[in-house]
Amino acid sequence: MLYSLSEQLLRAARQPGTARIHDSWSSTDWRGIADRVALMAGALRQLGVAPGDRVAVLGANSIDYLCLYFAIPWAGAISVPVNTRLAPAEIIEQLEDSQSTVLLLDADFAPVAQLARERLPALREAVFLGTAAPPAGASSLEQRLARATPVADAGRCDEDVAVLFYTGGTTGRAKGVILTHRGVVVGTLQWAYTVGVSARDTLLVPIPMFHIAAGMNAIAAAMLAAGLVIQPRFDPERTLELIERHRVTKTALVPTALEMLISSPRFAQADVSSLVRMTYGGAPMPTRILELALQKLPHTRFYQIYGQTESGGVATCLLPEFHALAGEAGRKRRTAGRPVVGMDLRILDSAGGELPQGEVGEICLRGLALTPGYWNRPEQTAALCTDGWLRTGDAGFLDADGFLTIVDRVKDMIISGGENVYAAEVEAALYQHPAVAQCAVIGIPSERWGEEVHAVVHLHPQAAVGAEELIAFCRERIGAFKCPRSVSFRQEPLPATSLGKIRKNELRAAFPAGREGQERG
Repeated sequence: MLYSLSEQLLRAARQPGTARIHDSWSSTDWRGIADRVALMAGALRQLGVAPGDRVAVLGANSIDYLCLYFAIPWAGAISVPVNTRLAPAEIIEQLEDSQSTVLLLDADFAPVAQLARERLPALREAVFLGTAAPPAGASSLEQRLARATPVADAGRCDEDVAVLFYTGGTTGRAKGVILTHRGVVVGTLQWAYTVGVSARDTLLVPIPMFHIAAGMNAIAAAMLAAGLVIQPRFDPERTLELIERHRVTKTALVPTALEMLISSPRFAQADVSSLVRMTYGGAPMPTRILELALQKLPHTRFYQIYGQTESGGVATCLLPEFHALAGEAGRKRRTAGRPVVGMDLRILDSAGGELPQGEVGEICLRGLALTPGYWNRPEQTAALCTDGWLRTGDAGFLDADGFLTIVDRVKDMIISGGENVYAAEVEAALYQHPAVAQCAVIGIPSERWGEEVHAVVHLHPQAAVGAEELIAFCRERIGAFKCPRSVSFRQEPLPATSLGKIRKNELRAAFPAGREGQERG
């Protein structure tokens, strides 16, 4: 069997009466997508793109963004989706690291294109997306397509590299995670089988397509010949309108976006009865948000997805029947579910030995969708796997039923006075306080304890609570040695990635060696 993104698209295009694909500007079917992909690949070839070249994409969600997921490998190249929320210096860093030869971008990023031309010798062309006239001296994709002719698929498949997804950078400099054609196809099939989507579904993609979660939803629609609605950027009122207009059956949201959706003033009037499936992940789901979602969307089946870019996007899933609010099933709600089909999972110690049920260790994975490594990072690639098991960097344990509980990132474990403290457990306690909108728990230097448990908190508007009250609140819920010894409050939201993951490296930078928290209980 050949694992090829191009073959998946062509299979969808051959289906009779294929479903529609919509964005804010146009609508087509899978045959139309395949035709445009072949033409785009022709334009890329005319730009000098050769097999193995990296082609970067920097723009909002659109049908053309979807086409580029397929057109770049169709031309034999490797796609590099770039996070639109990065600072210009970070974008340049990723373009330089990947040695991208062509950059396709929205007009909003014209200054980045100019900067890239000045600093990156490997970058030959910057081509603008959309129908607006490009800046002086530049060309647009539409202009290029007008002079291009469709080309045959380059035949990239199996272990050929399809895409580089750069990690979110919560721990420092982002790394390019390599995914092969086989990895993308298998990972998407695992996700589609687990969630139960089919050609009868219409999927909505409101989260940025530079992220693997959005890419997996979009590619799944193509593989299944399902309907697809592409939203340029998440807006709760617009999302509700699209669900109603296109009778969307499935979408994916991060927890903060889900809360915005169900708290929208328009929610009560919107017809969301078609929405029967929703996946979520990317950040922990606070209990209060999930309980509100279950109340407001009783007909919707929720799937919690745990995975990472290195795992091909999905590793485990908590199925809808375990999203109960009480009873035995409800007790599983705090877990990340069980491994998806075709994914092996073990809990290993630092030496690679398997740990018994209930004991915390590093979550390690084995399967066909896993990354073969990081782009241009041989040392980090070598450290990524032990005896064929991918080390996720997440700490967790398995219960008697094989359900995974994630307790923290391995690197975020705090050793205070010789005791292991998992930041995620402390954060879960803090989130139960009604005044807490966001929180992050980190270890800061302490002469007495080695590390001290410190909480950084952002409160809801008009909420008021002091450090002493929060620490006492935690002591009622978790052991005293786990509780924060100090708290700092921020007026602004905590720094986060595009999927809501708190950038703890930025928070730790405020506490260099010898400096401790200011507010204490």
